[in-house]
Amino acid sequence: PYELGKIHENGFLDIVIPDRKYAMELYIQAASLGHVKSAAILGKAYEIGDDIIPQDSDLSIHYYTQAALGGDSESMLSLCAWYLVGNPPNLEKDEREAFQWALRAANSNLPKAQFAMGNFYEKGLGCDKDIEMAKNWYKRAAENNDERAKAKLSKIAPNLNYDQNNSKKKFMKKKSSSASIDKLAAQDSKENKNCIIM
Repeated sequence: PYELGKIHENGFLDIVIPDRKYAMELYIQAASLGHVKSAAILGKAYEIGDDIIPQDSDLSIHYYTQAALGGDSESMLSLCAWYLVGNPPNLEKDEREAFQWALRAANSNLPKAQFAMGNFYEKGLGCDKDIEMAKNWYKRAAENNDERAKAKLSKIAPNLNYDQNNSKKKFMKKKSSSASIDKLAAQDSKENKNCIIM
């Protein structure tokens, strides 16, 4: 149903005319069979809403949860956003839960999520405020070409120099070793080992 849904959503030459409504029905079928990509598509469709799919927060959260539990990192980050704002009465605002979903997405190497983790630690949202951990996450996001992270680091960590000429695009900290970064990452892992999601 997912592959057929893509064909009907986009159309195919002059053989298949685009039919978004039917495509969404096919994605719903695929999601009911446990297809992660279909659930992610539906989560976004119900979050935004349009003339075919009405906006529905509860269905958006439902499908994002399904996709996030299936390992889709974008859906994890979207679920993080839902927990940050909440959707009463069915979903209460929960910064700690938001933090955990952002952490999962960040650990799957999603730059936007790594930037979000820096923001969580910088502001103490769902965790203890920790500027060093914030810098560490901003640095990881910047190494993955997140422009906001690069801008943020230039403000909060002027002693970090971004090596634009290095093909690996790594940061180099003056008078510091990578051991301190590894220590921070280990500390982060240890702090979050006891956190439970859902």
